[in-house]
Amino acid sequence: MDRHRSSALARWWGRSLACLLAIAALAVTLAACGKTSSNSSPTSPAATTTATTSAAATTTAAASTGTSGCGTAPSLPFHDPSGVISSLGSTYETAYSGNPDPIYASAYANFKPKKSSGFTIGMAFSQAVNSFQADTIPLLQKDLAAIKGVSHVTLLSAPITGLTTQIQQVNQLIQQHVDVIVAEPLVPQPFIPLAAKAEKAGIPFISVINGMPTPDALSIGPNATADGANIAAGVAKLINGTGTVLGVHGIPSTGVDHAEFTGYSASFAKCPGVKFDTSLVGQFVVPVAKQQVLTYLSNHPQPVAGAVQPAGMTSGIIQAFDQVGRPQPAHGIGEPVAGELAYWNEHMSTFKAVAAVIGPQDVARAVSFAVAQLLTAHGPKVSEIVQPSVLVTSANLSQFLVPGAGTSSQATVEGPPNSWMTDSFMAPLFNK
Repeated sequence: MDRHRSSALARWWGRSLACLLAIAALAVTLAACGKTSSNSSPTSPAATTTATTSAAATTTAAASTGTSGCGTAPSLPFHDPSGVISSLGSTYETAYSGNPDPIYASAYANFKPKKSSGFTIGMAFSQAVNSFQADTIPLLQKDLAAIKGVSHVTLLSAPITGLTTQIQQVNQLIQQHVDVIVAEPLVPQPFIPLAAKAEKAGIPFISVINGMPTPDALSIGPNATADGANIAAGVAKLINGTGTVLGVHGIPSTGVDHAEFTGYSASFAKCPGVKFDTSLVGQFVVPVAKQQVLTYLSNHPQPVAGAVQPAGMTSGIIQAFDQVGRPQPAHGIGEPVAGELAYWNEHMSTFKAVAAVIGPQDVARAVSFAVAQLLTAHGPKVSEIVQPSVLVTSANLSQFLVPGAGTSSQATVEGPPNSWMTDSFMAPLFNK
C-alpha cells in the first residue's frame, strides 16, 4: 500500500476536507490564527468550553474517568449559551457532544431577504487540492444554483496558502453585496471580523466544515470531538478494551487535531486496560507518519493493539507495520480515501478498523438546505450546525466502497445519499 497523499494535509478535510489540510498547510506559520478549542470571539462574549482536554503524551486511560462503559463513546459537555440544543433533546445533545465552539444564538435568526428572486450566492473557497474538494465544489455550485430564486452563483478561489487572497475575495463579495456568502475559511479566526462586516451589510455568512465561534456566521460541518470519541470507542471494542493504542497527531496546534484527540482520550479513559500513547506527530503527511511509527516500533518491541489518527495518515501507519513485519493494529481512520477502504475490504479477515466519513453530496445538500431556509425567511436558531460523521465498520463497509477503486485510489468516499446531516435533522434548527 504505497500511497502518497498530496491530499494528506488537507485531510483534516474530512474531515476529508475537516479543516482542510489547508489549515494543516498553514498551521505551522498561522497556528495562532487557526481554529483551536478557544471559544472566545472578537464579536462575542468570551466563553470557556467545557469539553475535556487532550491527554498528555502517554496516559493510562482509567485514571480520570473510571472504568465503566469501555467501548462506548461518553457524553461530553459543550457550551450552549443559546439554550437551543438542550431544548431539543438527546438526539441533538449527542450530536453536539464535546463540540469545541460555543453554540450562540444566531445573528440571522430573524433574517428576512429584501427580495424574493434574483439572488446571487458568492462562494469563496480554496483551490481544490484533493478529491474531496474537487467533488464538493461543483456539487455545491449546482445545488446552490438549483435553489428557487437564485439566479447566479459566483465562485472565487484562492491558493491553498492564499489566506490574504481569500480575505480580499470575501471583502469583494461583501462590496458586491451578494445575497449570501458561502465560504470555506482557510483559517477561521481571521474571518470572524469579515462575518461581522457581512452581517452588518445584511449578508448571511456561511462557513463550510470549519467552525467559526461567532453568532455572525452559520457554520455547518462535522463534530470532530464526537468523531474522535466514536472512533476510539470503536477501536476499544475491536481490541477488547486492552493494549497499547498509538495516537498519531497531525499538527497538534490545529483545531481538528485537538478536537479529535479530546474525543479519543475521553473514550479511551473509560478503558482501564488501554494505554494511549500520543507522543507521535505525523504532520498530516504520509511519509512523516510512516517514519514516526517506524521509529516507535524499533524502540518498542511490545505488541501494539490499535492506532488512531485525525486525518490522512493511515496508509503511512499501515506501511510502517508491514515494513517491519508486525501485525496490523486495529485502525481508527478519519475520513478515509477509497484506497484505504479497498485495502480494508481485501484484508477483511485480518484487518480491523473503524472509520468516520462524510461525503461531498451530503455537504453540498446540507449547505444548500441552509441557504434555501435563509432565502425564505427561516433563519437559523444557532451559530453552528454540527453532527458526527458517519461511522463505518465491517458491517456496513460495503456501502462505502468505491466501485473499481484499488488500494492506491485517492478517490473520495461518498457513501449512501443522506448518510449525514439530513434535512430532517437540520429543520428543527431553523425558525419556522
